[in-house]
Amino acid sequence: MTKKTKKRIKNVVKILISLLIVVALFLGTAYLVVADMLKNVEYVDPDDEDFIVSQIPQDPDDVPSDVPDTDSDIIASYETIITGDLAARLPIVKSTDKITNILLVGCDSRGLNFRGRTDTMMVITINETRRKIVITSIMRDSYVLIPTVNDKNRINAAYAFGGESLLIKTIKNNIGISIDRYVTVNFAVFREFVDDLGGVDLYLEPGEFGNAYSAFLEHSVKKGRRTAEEVEALKKGGTFHATGAEALSYVRMRHTGNGDFARTERQRKFMKIMIDKFAAMPVTDIIGLLNKYLGEVRTTLSQDELMGYILKLATYLTYDMDMGRIPADGTWQYLNIGGRSMVGVDFAENLKIWNKRVYG
Repeated sequence: MTKKTKKRIKNVVKILISLLIVVALFLGTAYLVVADMLKNVEYVDPDDEDFIVSQIPQDPDDVPSDVPDTDSDIIASYETIITGDLAARLPIVKSTDKITNILLVGCDSRGLNFRGRTDTMMVITINETRRKIVITSIMRDSYVLIPTVNDKNRINAAYAFGGESLLIKTIKNNIGISIDRYVTVNFAVFREFVDDLGGVDLYLEPGEFGNAYSAFLEHSVKKGRRTAEEVEALKKGGTFHATGAEALSYVRMRHTGNGDFARTERQRKFMKIMIDKFAAMPVTDIIGLLNKYLGEVRTTLSQDELMGYILKLATYLTYDMDMGRIPADGTWQYLNIGGRSMVGVDFAENLKIWNKRVYG
């Protein structure tokens, strides 16, 4: 080897070492920046219990009807499911998969005396062994027995009675899914967050342009965000670029299409849109968003756990993704109880379906 060649090799090694040092400094700085931002998160001890209230205000969307109650034999069959032996419904084969179930809760109210009902309940299951993520919406109208308060109600009332801890118990006792951690997000900042992302492209079905969303878009016209011609064109359906306020109305509207079934589907679609947006964003932009909005998050994930998930984000975005809901098709029926419409769920069958999605 000539002296000239040796010199070139030394120069290349110096350049590589310099690059490694720069990368290490960048990653180290990024780590410290993210760690500092995570201090803004509202951390909760996983073993802490929320306080329980004995009564909650009536659901403003709940208008009792004169429809006769569902036959008692049908109600009895669902009560059997609700109060049945949980162990009998758990998987027969114990999987060795590395599974984490994180409950995502979306709610407007975070007051000390009244938390409000949950608008969004999603179980995000990360299976690191099979490299897949399963996102499962839990329908708010599902008829359940809420433990501790012993109240038969919609599942979205559990949070109002006793916060996240009672909601988690309700999910486990009725559905059979054990929640490892939760993340609660305040919807009050949803609009601003979507606007900071530059808005989102949403597809509106012709049937989704109900009275509520029509009125909302007309409100956008008054605000100068959208022309009357645009709104008229959307009556036929199609893709449009939504502002934060329009996106929030889109994911929350219930009184159109197939009620909460369609709404939870829209929420899962929106979740996929957000994931794709994050996947295409520069790291610096993601850090900027985290810095601004982490203070709106309440979670039982520790700071180290959150840091771990953030560092693994790029890997998780390569995982297969499966989205569904509880109840699945063919495992539910409408119930009328005390003039209130509920969704009766065959939870035993839904647990089987969920396990197949997660472990299959």
